Amino acid sequence: MKEEVRVTFPAESEYLTAIRLLSSAVATKGGFDVDSIEDIRLCASEACLLLIEQNHAYEAIEMKLRLSREGIEICAEGKGVCEKKPSAAGENEELSEQILEELTDLLEISRNDGVIKSVRFTIKSA
Repeated sequence: MKEEVRVTFPAESEYLTAIRLLSSAVATKGGFDVDSIEDIRLCASEACLLLIEQNHAYEAIEMKLRLSREGIEICAEGKGVCEKKPSAAGENEELSEQILEELTDLLEISRNDGVIKSVRFTIKSA
């Protein structure tokens, strides 16, 4: 079993509910238990929040969700023009990273000149 779902959405927090629902549906299809599904939902939204709430703003976020026998891999990547935002942005970045580090089996945050470009994580099947 190897499946991939892709979705692109505006880089706005109003779309996070849809991302949580999508990641939950994909995780359910992958046979994850209820607790793992909740972890996956939370991690998917935190990955997007890192891209949305940092000091730079993207036009859109592309999310890829890949199911395999080993687990689920989710990648959120900023797309389009990346413009500087007011300095108040990015206050919760450290908390989001701590949540992701605690709940995932593998975490990769790609940065360029301090700007987060993508967040990729894996949660293994039990």
